Amino acid sequence: MGIDLASFAGRGGSVDEPALKRCLEACVDVGEALHDVLAWPTADLQHDAWLNRRLAIVLSGFGDLLRMKGMTPSEHGSLRYLNQLLLWLRMSAQSRSRALAMRTEPLPAIALSDPSHALPRGSIRDDWRRR
Repeated sequence: MGIDLASFAGRGGSVDEPALKRCLEACVDVGEALHDVLAWPTADLQHDAWLNRRLAIVLSGFGDLLRMKGMTPSEHGSLRYLNQLLLWLRMSAQSRSRALAMRTEPLPAIALSDPSHALPRGSIRDDWRRR
């Protein structure tokens, strides 16, 4: 999925953060739902999708957004601005992903690598399972 950041900018390049966050969260929601219905081209890709449930969101429009703000890519201030924007976007996507994960079982990749399966019953195994 892709998001054009410039399409969320108004006059002067101010970003409509609530709308951008809703769009980003929708991408996470749709991406998560697509894992269950997509036909993967190979068995290996199908297995990897089941095991890890990776999601990619392509962000574009960085240059257009800077231009709208009257900034140039070579300025340190521009890089700081983009860095802060990307940190916020990453935090928002991770937060949404975490919220969805809390409603489901652990990823198979995590469940299969759980070292508590090999531990004897007791407090050590219980500690690992809580983690």
